[in-house]
Amino acid sequence: MPVFLLSNPLKHYEWGSPYYIPQLLKMEPYPDNPVAEMWIGAHPADSSILSEVEGQPSLREYILNHPVEALGKAKNLYNGELPFLLKVLAAEKALSIQVHPSAEKAKEGFLQENKRGIPLDSPTRNYSDPHPKPELLCALTEFKVLCGFRNPEQIVANFRAVNLDKLFPSLSTLAQKQDEATLKNFTQEVLSVSGEKLNQTLRILEHSLNLNRNLPEDVVSAFNLIRKHFNEDAGLLAPLYLNTYTLNPGEALFLEPGVMHSYLGGAGIEIMANSDNVLRAGLTPKYKDIPEVLNTLVYKPYVQKVILPKNIDDIYFVYSVPVNEFELQSLHIIPGLNLKLQLHNMPVIMLCYQGEVTILEHQKILSPGKATFITADIPELSLKGQGILWLATVPT
Repeated sequence: MPVFLLSNPLKHYEWGSPYYIPQLLKMEPYPDNPVAEMWIGAHPADSSILSEVEGQPSLREYILNHPVEALGKAKNLYNGELPFLLKVLAAEKALSIQVHPSAEKAKEGFLQENKRGIPLDSPTRNYSDPHPKPELLCALTEFKVLCGFRNPEQIVANFRAVNLDKLFPSLSTLAQKQDEATLKNFTQEVLSVSGEKLNQTLRILEHSLNLNRNLPEDVVSAFNLIRKHFNEDAGLLAPLYLNTYTLNPGEALFLEPGVMHSYLGGAGIEIMANSDNVLRAGLTPKYKDIPEVLNTLVYKPYVQKVILPKNIDDIYFVYSVPVNEFELQSLHIIPGLNLKLQLHNMPVIMLCYQGEVTILEHQKILSPGKATFITADIPELSLKGQGILWLATVPT
């Protein structure tokens, strides 16, 4: 019944932050090699390491060799693998406009790309595994997000406000007929615009914004964030047709499969099904597959409320979302309290975000950036200290 301290892979992407994750880990900053993500889990592409075990095996290797002890009641949920992946994410510029597939689409796409002989590590590969990728983002700092289609009336109004309605004929149809087929035709048009038409579109957009056209402030703010780093990309149009969200620390947003989104900036905790399937549509030098994106999107306005955690007892907070693969929790440990944490025979990843907390039975001390994997055969733990812990587990 072990509790494993983990060593977790860092992901260096150009949109990341040189400072946020290194500061959490008490490391020197990476001014020339930004740290975008820290992965905590057992993903096939990059697994955490059991840092105190002889030979330092991967967490993925341990789980595959000990599925009953490691996963407990979650053993059959994800074909004997850990169902979730936890990340710390820090973005100083916009991530790609992207969408994640449904379960059916992921399985179909993975099989099709295998049949076509596309290597799993190919830059033109869309599906690295046969799983869907619902995810939850919880802000650690103020975090700005584009997510989901606006109402068609608002889309049309935004394009008209910046004099772009004549360049996109599908808008006149969308103004009169607001069904899935019409929204798809519009989306195809705005995602596929290129060449001289794109240049003309962006010149008109820039000119209209300089004239202080009657656009909502959230649209202008999102556009200004994006154009700091991108100047010839159809993704610059995204704030006109995608909702904008500004999350405060502790607030979360649930991203369903089939929903177009982009993270514009901030730091957060992200939990998702243990998948890395991403279809990109813009704001990236990486491979974009517009036809596959169009076949993956759900064509309806996205009405998603910001999620606040359920406060169990002023110490224990739960973010509830409608998936079976994961649940995000936080614990606020206060001095003088010995907390008994019930684990319900489920695997748990525990990450210390602030302070210092001791797992008494196993004499493991967690400081900021330190994480453990707790096997499902441990029924409860005693915690003491002061700090904030993030927990990734499976809902009971």
